[in-house]
Amino acid sequence: MKVSDIYVFTVLIYASNGQSTDLSESLSNSALIKRLIEEVDSLKDSVQDLKQENLDLKSKLEKVTNRLSEVEQLNAVDVEEGSNEEISDTVSVSLPVRSQKDATILRGQRQLMGIVGFTSYLDHVSTLGKDQAVVFNKVVTNEGQGYSSNTGIFRAPVPGLYLFSWAVTARKQQGLNGYNIWAKLMMNGNHTVEAVAESYTDTEDNQGSNTAVLMMSRGDEVWVAHEGSADRIHGDQVERSTSFTGALLVQTEDNGPIVGK
Repeated sequence: MKVSDIYVFTVLIYASNGQSTDLSESLSNSALIKRLIEEVDSLKDSVQDLKQENLDLKSKLEKVTNRLSEVEQLNAVDVEEGSNEEISDTVSVSLPVRSQKDATILRGQRQLMGIVGFTSYLDHVSTLGKDQAVVFNKVVTNEGQGYSSNTGIFRAPVPGLYLFSWAVTARKQQGLNGYNIWAKLMMNGNHTVEAVAESYTDTEDNQGSNTAVLMMSRGDEVWVAHEGSADRIHGDQVERSTSFTGALLVQTEDNGPIVGK
């Protein structure tokens, strides 16, 4: 019932009873009721505004909480080296598009951090048997510590596409027979490609070299082996013409346990 209806109804009641009521008092009560109704309506509006603000804050809090959870998951991906890529893939599937991009960037950063490369050389004449590894005993560079100057073997510390280059020198010494050197690049005991150098004239120096690009798993091993045609390979501290070099071109996803361990 409206305030105006209440007022009319009150006047009619007093009129029907034949009483002389103070109309100013009735008007005062009507104004009070009207003011109370207005205040109640105002409070209702305020409550509604507060409810909406609360919903907005709750929504923002949920977004912040979700983002923090995503960051923690991405950090966990970076820390867990043994299962980096597997966790990253799981996170990428469960997170929204923005976080999937973050995971991709994180994997790219890890790839950039995978710096692996070495250069070594032989500083003396080495006498070798058939299929024996050439031990390039002097190290110039060994980033990632994958090459061993004790064995001549490079073990891949991370999986990826690697480039290898090696060179061998044949030098015929006076009074000795001429000879040729065949030196092959071995991966996990398998012959890949080979280099050859021949020297049949006194003071004649010949160098043979080759290059290979190999896809390696973490722990795969590569070395240069003597084929067995001649029994010696020339090396020198000054010339350093018999050498072995390898470098990581692109790091790939980790794909299993270390081979040989």
